[in-house]
Amino acid sequence: MHISIFCLSLCKISLWHRSQAIYATDTNTRQKYKIYALGKALIIDAVVKRESIEYMQAYYKSGDAYQAAQLVYEIRRKYTRMVFVFKRTIQYYETLQFEQFLKFMTEIQYLRAQIDALIHVFEEWAQKDEVMGRISRTGQALRAAQLQ
Repeated sequence: MHISIFCLSLCKISLWHRSQAIYATDTNTRQKYKIYALGKALIIDAVVKRESIEYMQAYYKSGDAYQAAQLVYEIRRKYTRMVFVFKRTIQYYETLQFEQFLKFMTEIQYLRAQIDALIHVFEEWAQKDEVMGRISRTGQALRAAQLQ
């Protein structure tokens, strides 16, 4: 008995086609509204997350750590681009014409100069921070001596 019901259900499954499905009259409309609502929810979620990130960025932007991290990010981004261009130049060295080769090498030189400038800024910033730290330690020591 159970085997016959199972076989009968298999026959119905194998004979059923998608084109034979019966939908209610408003199913397509409900599906469109559902897709619209999901899209709207995704957009709202993305906007809220972006605003929270902008708020945190504005809060930390004036901090020294944020500025140092931003400099390191820029250096890494430019270095990655320089390595990519260099690898591409080496990869297509045999097929490149002189003008294209010169263009790639000029871009590499330009990126190198930008990276050098950013590293110089970072080093000056670190030296200034070190000097300011020494000054503040000296000031603290003088104030402590005056209090005694």
